[in-house]
Amino acid sequence: MMKKRVAVLVFLLCNMVVFAQTTKENTQYHKLQTFLKKDSLAFQQFLIAKRCFCRENFMTLDQLRLEKKSNNSTKDLDELFRLLKKRGYLFFVAIDAQKLASFFKDKLTDEYSSSRGRMSDDINRVDNKNILCETISSQTKYNYSQYVSFINNLDNYIIPINKGTSFLKEEKYLDELYEYYPGKKEQWYNFNDVHKVMEVE
Repeated sequence: MMKKRVAVLVFLLCNMVVFAQTTKENTQYHKLQTFLKKDSLAFQQFLIAKRCFCRENFMTLDQLRLEKKSNNSTKDLDELFRLLKKRGYLFFVAIDAQKLASFFKDKLTDEYSSSRGRMSDDINRVDNKNILCETISSQTKYNYSQYVSFINNLDNYIIPINKGTSFLKEEKYLDELYEYYPGKKEQWYNFNDVHKVMEVE
């Protein structure tokens, strides 16, 4: 009987520890999510990444008509992440590059079509990579809603967050990440609330 009580007690204690750790991690991620959603620089970096992926995987009208499949290359996007992660930009440190590429890929074909439709008439069809990718990655309410949707999904973050970054020590985790963010150290970085930069809810 005593052994059963001890076993039950150990089981309950283990569950409490796991729950406490999970709660702490969720709280930390909530803090990170809240910051990213409000940070206009992080939103701009999301748009830069989207423009990069769009240009690398652009498909002309003829290619789309032939139902050619995109090569879904992430070479340029990976390089962008590599360079800016080294500089300590929070968006590129926290986010999984492959998850972001998949997120863009799922929406890109429809966005090509809708952007072409808005910018074209019956005679002239816009099929210029630079113009379309600038339009697709512009600072709009639609893109902000996509950004928030992506940020809200914890599966899109690198876990643990510090793995693979050169400027964080291995034992550092989310609660100390902000100490290394340029906004805390560099005078050139000025935090702006995205809601003050754009008219978004």
